[in-house]
Amino acid sequence: MILWQTPDQGLTSHDGHLLVICIVAIATAMVVQAVIMVVAGWQALKTLKEFKELAHDLHSQATPILQKTNEVITDLGPKIRTVSENVTQISYTVREKVDEVGETVSQVNRTVADANQRTRGQVDHVDRMMTTALNATEEVTDTVAKGIRIPIKQIAGVVTGLRVGLETLMKNFRPKGRGIGGDFE
Repeated sequence: MILWQTPDQGLTSHDGHLLVICIVAIATAMVVQAVIMVVAGWQALKTLKEFKELAHDLHSQATPILQKTNEVITDLGPKIRTVSENVTQISYTVREKVDEVGETVSQVNRTVADANQRTRGQVDHVDRMMTTALNATEEVTDTVAKGIRIPIKQIAGVVTGLRVGLETLMKNFRPKGRGIGGDFE
């Protein structure tokens, strides 16, 4: 800019052409970078939309499973209580009849033990079903979170790389001052 304003030290036509070529190259690079950023942003929005659809699908599939599990637990609760109450009543009855019928008591005790074991088995089964459902839900949540986090990190890396590239480009194309003898450095 100083060379164009100083009448006694003007630019030669060759220097003027070189300066125009540099300006055109810089402008072209900036336009290319802007296009790349727009394309990257568009791809990021597209990816986020896909993840949102995936999360919605996953939610719509997991909700019925959780509802069925809740229904099973709700349905089994009174049955387990009833079985437990029945076991308790049988135990009292057996205690009253121990003196009267020894063999009958032994048989009833085996029946009570079997019913108790089945009850515990059912409770364990329900517990395993709940644990499996909760673990699956947790794994799905972790997978979705990782699926969103990784593309965001990649986009941040691209943006950082572009910023560093621009800073380096700007440092390399700064106008240089005049030297001691009026020559350019």
